[in-house]
Amino acid sequence: MEGLRTYGLVLAVVLIASLILPVLPTPQDARSEPRPAETAPAVEEPPEPPTKATRETRKSAYEKLALNKLTIEREAPEEPAPAPEPERKPRKKEPERRVRAGATTVDVLPGPARKAPESKPPAREPPERKPPKRKAPVQRAPESKASKARPPAAVEERKPRDTRLLLSIPRLGIEDVAVGDSPDQSYLDREGIMHLSGTGFPYERGSNTYIVGHAADYDASRVPNVFHNLKGLQQGDKITLRDALGRTYEYRAYRYFIVNPTDVWITEPVPGKEIISLQTCYPAPSFAKRLIIRAERVK
Repeated sequence: MEGLRTYGLVLAVVLIASLILPVLPTPQDARSEPRPAETAPAVEEPPEPPTKATRETRKSAYEKLALNKLTIEREAPEEPAPAPEPERKPRKKEPERRVRAGATTVDVLPGPARKAPESKPPAREPPERKPPKRKAPVQRAPESKASKARPPAAVEERKPRDTRLLLSIPRLGIEDVAVGDSPDQSYLDREGIMHLSGTGFPYERGSNTYIVGHAADYDASRVPNVFHNLKGLQQGDKITLRDALGRTYEYRAYRYFIVNPTDVWITEPVPGKEIISLQTCYPAPSFAKRLIIRAERVK
């Protein structure tokens, strides 16, 4: 049995070999086989430029890709043109404030903050601060003719530390009334009289010493209604000031004005003169104007 298997296997191998051998090509002599002809390498031709159809195809492909990714950018809407601004009216130029130094906050001449009523005004409460005691006038030796002459410029330029002055007006019955320096209306209402800060002093060259006093409706002041009869001054009347060093300055009235509260130019110096200006409210009972008496220094 085992021999039959071996015989059958050999027979199968023979049959397979007989079938394959006729199919195989016959070998040829390598010397007689012709060599293949050498061919030149192919030259790459440049790509043709994309045509309009190709560009449109690519563009549509890009748009399709953008749509798939939801990244299409929209043009920003145009902003509307701004509405024209309305024309602004030019502002009126504010008047220049001429009163300087301590009175820079005052753009009108001092006076009552309200108009005085026609009827009798109500009784006022006395001020909280007690009025200062009136000092006795300084006793001085009789002046000689030489001392009455105007002092030299070196003496006049010496300024006292105390700015208070003593005012005397014989026609009005005013004698050695103390006058303090302030720019405040409240100080004027309390004292009844004051030197307006920022204006000159009698010991200054080319000065306009500006003194303000109430005419009426201020009975509770330290010096009540000191200038109630200021309009009674006449040309040539004597007005005297004395400073804290005891120096005396004599003036003679020469002119009067009726001005508005906004006429602050009246506080300015007068070129070539040394003057004193006395101011009060006018006329009663409205006190809408300001009465100014001017006097020029003579000694």
